Amino acid sequence: MKNKTSKFNPHINAFFYTHKILIFLVVCFFVHLYNFFFYQKLGISFVSKLNLASSIFYLLLIPFSFKLKQLSVVLSFFEINIFSFITSLILSYRTGYNMYIIGMLIVVVLMADSFQNKRFIFMLFGAVVEILIMHFSTKYGYKFQSERTLVEPLETKIYSLNLAITLLTIMYITFVYVMENNVKTENLDYESTHDTLTGLYNRRYIMENKKLNDALTYYPATFILLDIDHFKLVNDTYGHDIGDEALKYLSKKLSASLKKNDIACRWGGEEFLIILKYIDAKTGIKVADKIRREVMNDVYSKKNGGLGITITCGVTNHIKGEPIENAVQRADKNLYFGKNNGRNRVICDDQVNAEEK
Repeated sequence: MKNKTSKFNPHINAFFYTHKILIFLVVCFFVHLYNFFFYQKLGISFVSKLNLASSIFYLLLIPFSFKLKQLSVVLSFFEINIFSFITSLILSYRTGYNMYIIGMLIVVVLMADSFQNKRFIFMLFGAVVEILIMHFSTKYGYKFQSERTLVEPLETKIYSLNLAITLLTIMYITFVYVMENNVKTENLDYESTHDTLTGLYNRRYIMENKKLNDALTYYPATFILLDIDHFKLVNDTYGHDIGDEALKYLSKKLSASLKKNDIACRWGGEEFLIILKYIDAKTGIKVADKIRREVMNDVYSKKNGGLGITITCGVTNHIKGEPIENAVQRADKNLYFGKNNGRNRVICDDQVNAEEK
């Protein structure tokens, strides 16, 4: 059974995770650079120089953003607020530069995670700047009449462009935020159903998987519960790191030995559960013994000249419709029968039943 994967392309995920702030800063740089040439051509020198200064600011900020990602967002927030205030004061708020502040509120709230406890301050600061823009742009607009006269024929186009930039920024940031949350949710789902050390399914996945439980009502299956022999001795003798190596080795061996529809699970400690779908116990015994022999003849660590392990397996046939725990209990009974009778062997129901009689 394949693990659940993200609905998003993993390469796209990695790109946006790593570069989301960089992309934002680069866009800010090019917007200011465009405005620099635009207002220089229009003959509004101060606004042109202001955009040049902002372009240089982002050019210097981009290299630092790799280490100071969150701080870069905050600094850009204040830069854009100051830029929007000055530009709106000179060219009037009808050019739409004040909308950048709204976009930046979304950016700083969703992208500056480490400053989340200060988001009220950012929102308050942005609201105050918006009010100041409306007030001073109206009250002192007459001082910049020459600049506003040059801009007036293009006011609608400039407003539309700034609206588009603001909306695209909000859409981009929202997309990244939603994507991150989706991936975080999927990661939580994965962690809740998989063993951290081995990457195999865990006991919770088996016991709470309604789809699996329902499916076992209709088709035959064989359960194999296996255990690493003398695992405590491995840990005590070589240390827990070597013990972990043994667990990871066995997990890879199980995954490589099973078919697409089969399930391998770390049941707990050094115990592993295998569910072979559409397989009867006779075939299941052969599968278990093949794994046992391969493990016995292999080494999981090259330390101390090569270290190996052996396993004991309890095999049982799952009866259609019975609870999973019933089959696991029988497999566990068979496993411990094998442990008490020499280890490194495969034990099925018939052997235990014969011994009990």
